[in-house]
Amino acid sequence: MKILTAQQIRDCDAHTIAIEPIPSIDLMERASSRFVKAFEQVVSSQSKSVSIFCGTGNNGGDGLVIARLLHHKSWAVDCYLVQFSEKMSPDNVANQERLKDSGVSPKIITSISDFPSEVHPLIIDALVGTGITRPLEGLLGEVVQEINKCSGSVFAVDLPSGLFDRDDCSEYLDRIVHAHSTFTFQNPKRNFLLPEYANIVGAWQVLDIGLDHGFIDQLSCDEFLLQASDIQSLIQPRLAHSHKGTFGHAGLICGSQGMVGAAVLSTSACLRSGAGLTTIMVPEVGYDILQTSCPEAMCLTSGQNYIAAVPNLEKYNAIGIGPGLGQNKATKDVLLDVIRNSHVPLVIDADGLNLLDETDLSNLPVNSIITPHPKEFERLFGKTENSHARISLLQKKAAPLNIIILLKGHHSAIAFPNGQLYFNSTGNPGMAKGGSGDVLTGLITGLVARGYTSENAAVIGCYLHGLAGDICADAIGMEGMTALDLVHHLPEAWQILENL
Repeated sequence: MKILTAQQIRDCDAHTIAIEPIPSIDLMERASSRFVKAFEQVVSSQSKSVSIFCGTGNNGGDGLVIARLLHHKSWAVDCYLVQFSEKMSPDNVANQERLKDSGVSPKIITSISDFPSEVHPLIIDALVGTGITRPLEGLLGEVVQEINKCSGSVFAVDLPSGLFDRDDCSEYLDRIVHAHSTFTFQNPKRNFLLPEYANIVGAWQVLDIGLDHGFIDQLSCDEFLLQASDIQSLIQPRLAHSHKGTFGHAGLICGSQGMVGAAVLSTSACLRSGAGLTTIMVPEVGYDILQTSCPEAMCLTSGQNYIAAVPNLEKYNAIGIGPGLGQNKATKDVLLDVIRNSHVPLVIDADGLNLLDETDLSNLPVNSIITPHPKEFERLFGKTENSHARISLLQKKAAPLNIIILLKGHHSAIAFPNGQLYFNSTGNPGMAKGGSGDVLTGLITGLVARGYTSENAAVIGCYLHGLAGDICADAIGMEGMTALDLVHHLPEAWQILENL
């Protein structure tokens, strides 16, 4: 799903109005109807009373339509029109009259003293929509602050008022409506995916309001939100006459004294990737553990407590290195030798990244994949002021290094060398535990080995990893789930995608 700019969304509106054709006021009606349907599904068990705050533009027009539609559904509706500007959109004015004709007169707020002393437990924010580039000030800013003081649940129309759709506004959080849920129209906004705004946007979902899909498809875009259908379309079928050699040979170099568990997790995930063969290299201290816990994998050893020599790399189709590796000087020499001698993509995580600097990364084989968390990314590429700056830096670094960078987080961001950026849509806070990254490393390594391009392996692996986490959270809850639980739920994640 494309992550469009505010101007591109306006262009989609205009094109749909012209080509369908449909009057703009009817398109507003359609969008608001979709909002009402989603809203009632979420709050079905709560009392049917709501306070709606509308602005003077088209977002406010949506709010006026929503007020009328809910009134017709026997809701108790208090609708407030915040006149922060003398200028009103024509569709807003028309819907004020339609609302009055239905029997509900919006209450006018011209100063903060007009803000109601009591509001309903359910609140809908329709003050301002997309495209704002400055923090809210004056009456509008004051109303937002009052809404944020209310104890009720706030539902935002398209996006919380005051939130920029893609630029940084983290300095102005007190002048943005803090929504519990956001129902956004047609396409997600970039700021929904960044951690600074998680408590601003709340739970969110995209509502298809019928904008022309053909027009959206031809719009230029380099940022996307991954969905199940995207991943399903990439999955390669397993043909009837295949054999284990058909699906490649994955090599893993992991583990050290006290951290052999990381090697177990990576190997276990690699075995669940669908790769034909998996070989794990560990120090001797991990041999019995790996042979016992992962009998399907072949096991090589090097060194006693840490890996001390480079294996023969020729037979592998992809090599994953780093989980539990340790940071011994001899181990770094091994890592640098692997980088120099590998003729296939590497997947590097954890201590593999801790042992390297940006200069070392410039020597990686083409289409290698690194999977840093934010602190590892910062150590490699430098500090940034906020997530916007970090995402921008992420895109800038992938191209000259000619690698894929998977920046881990709630919505992991995957940067391709061609400048494209993919945000993941699966996963949950229950995965924020040691070992989750080791699972991801093994999974992606196996996918590259079995013949997926590095780009496709990164997005499939990231999505599957998060989907397994979501299945696990539903089954046993977020608090008690572990990284090994992710491995156990990977087959079910595969099955869900294959059966779409």
